[in-house]
Amino acid sequence: MPVWEIVLLVIALLFAMVSIGIWIWNVNAAKKLRNQQENSSTRFSNKPQKFPFKLQNFILDLGGIDNIKATTATVNKIKVEVNDHSKINFDNLKKIKNRGILDQNDSVSLVLGIYCNSLSTAINDLIKMNNEK
Repeated sequence: MPVWEIVLLVIALLFAMVSIGIWIWNVNAAKKLRNQQENSSTRFSNKPQKFPFKLQNFILDLGGIDNIKATTATVNKIKVEVNDHSKINFDNLKKIKNRGILDQNDSVSLVLGIYCNSLSTAINDLIKMNNEK
């Protein structure tokens, strides 16, 4: 067998081994990523979220549960649609840790942090229970 054929055979075997190694590495990386996503989704859905303030006081500062129509949230911001804007206690809302308050005609938006989705869900559940009475 000529030397050039042996060299080509060795190169082909090395290429195959490297390709298999890269494929195995990608499969393992995908498994790790999938496990991280599953752990993070169960971590947030199973644990009740704690807020850095009392939920009852927050609702009272917004004028009570009867004053709140609905809430929507993004990752860091909660938007609260209100019935009567004059019932909102902005002084107390400014005392809680927030990064900003946007006062609009029919709503108030607060930049609070990563717990806004949980806060919105909790308030909407309370509104739903209040409306069922």
